[in-house]
Order: sequence, then C-alpha cells, then structure tokens
Amino acid sequence: MDTRNKLQKIIDVLFDAERRYASAAREVQVVKLSRFLNHQNIYRNKYSNELLEVLTFQGIRIEREHPEEAPSDNDELSLNKHSISFRYIPLVSRCLELDQELLTMCSNLLENHTIHIDIAEVLTRLTTHIIFQGIEGNDIVEELRLQQLQRKRMLHLNKIRYMS
Repeated sequence: MDTRNKLQKIIDVLFDAERRYASAAREVQVVKLSRFLNHQNIYRNKYSNELLEVLTFQGIRIEREHPEEAPSDNDELSLNKHSISFRYIPLVSRCLELDQELLTMCSNLLENHTIHIDIAEVLTRLTTHIIFQGIEGNDIVEELRLQQLQRKRMLHLNKIRYMS
C-alpha cells in the first residue's frame, strides 16, 4: 500500500474514532467517563483537521468528508440503575480498539522515513496523545470493572443473607 493510501486509511479510522467517541459520550451517564469521551472526541477532531491541513499543504488529496453521527449503541444499554455504568465498558472498549488500530497504522507509517516532516510531526503527536489517553481510558474501564465486581459480591451476599 502506498503512503497516500495509508494516510487515507489513517484519516478514515481517525474520523471513525471521532464519531465513536462522540456517540459514546452522548450515551454515557457517568460524569467522569463522559468527560473523558468528550475530551477524546475533541482531540480526534483536532488531529484529523491538523493532518488534513498538512496533507493539503503538501498537495496530498484525501477523499473524506466530516464524519457522520455514529450509530447508537443504545440497544446494549439497560436502564437498570445498578448495572448501567457497567454496560459502558464495551462502549469504551470499542473506542480504545480504534485507537489501537490508529497506533499501529501511525507507527507503521512513521517507520517510513520518506514521509514529510510535517506529516510525521502530526502523526507523532497523535500517537503520543493516544498512548497517554489510552492509559487513562483503560484505568477508567478497570475502575468500572472493579465496581461491577463489588456490586456482584454485594448482591451475592445479600442473596445469601436473604436465603438464611
């Protein structure tokens, strides 16, 4: 795959990630998680615009319009107050998976020492951002998982007490 096609694919995945983060942020009702997702959406938008600007300046034409709204994952969410925050784990995980795909693609392209320095600079900043924010995202997911385990233990203990 040539460099232009690789850049096209990065832009496509970047727009998909932006869309997915925006959709997830709208659905999430946990403040800390919603803030994180909104922040990620804003940064995906920032980097996609920066990359498109650099590519345009370099005379590289990319076929892509601004992302449409992502399909809703509402079907997966229960309105049960006790389990709703735990249902967000797959939502956030899908966002983080797109970031992993972006990391791989950016790293592979950065290994190509023939790309223009301006493109390399934007890809490097994007990669750095994704790495550090991915750590925060994984911490939030782990925190939700721990809460889920604690809630299950409490329900189990209450069930045992009720049966006694």
